[in-house]
Amino acid sequence: MWSVEPATPADADQVWAVTQRAFRPYQAKYPVAPEPLKETLEQVRDDIARGRVWVARSGQRVIGAVRARPLGGRSDAYEVYDLAVDPEFSQLDVGTSLVRALEDRLRRQGVRAVHLQTGLRDAPAIEFWYRVGYRPYRLDPDPDPAGGYDRVWFSKEW
Repeated sequence: MWSVEPATPADADQVWAVTQRAFRPYQAKYPVAPEPLKETLEQVRDDIARGRVWVARSGQRVIGAVRARPLGGRSDAYEVYDLAVDPEFSQLDVGTSLVRALEDRLRRQGVRAVHLQTGLRDAPAIEFWYRVGYRPYRLDPDPDPAGGYDRVWFSKEW
């Protein structure tokens, strides 16, 4: 079993590592590396210091992480990003647990809407976000014809 809780500074290395393991398979789907694979450990530390990271923990091991930040300077809408689950735990609803805990926390803070984006070629992610109640509302084609990273935006309001 696992728990979901805000990340601590001591979690930074594990959050970075689980994010790398979770997003590495996406390199084969797109001609450019996904943003999470470009991030540094320092960026993870900064997100944790800002209170933007929640982790799923099994014992002392971080098995998943999710992040959220205010969307466009608003306090009532947030963007979820970098949902990552260790591939060893990918079929155990760890991602669902992370999203539900994050939504509960944001709801208590007065947030009324959550938005996110994912790659249009990522059918499992699109299916996941549908399953947890998010709906698409915008498609952003990649402005670089050679880039091939079209994004679809999802939202959920309460």
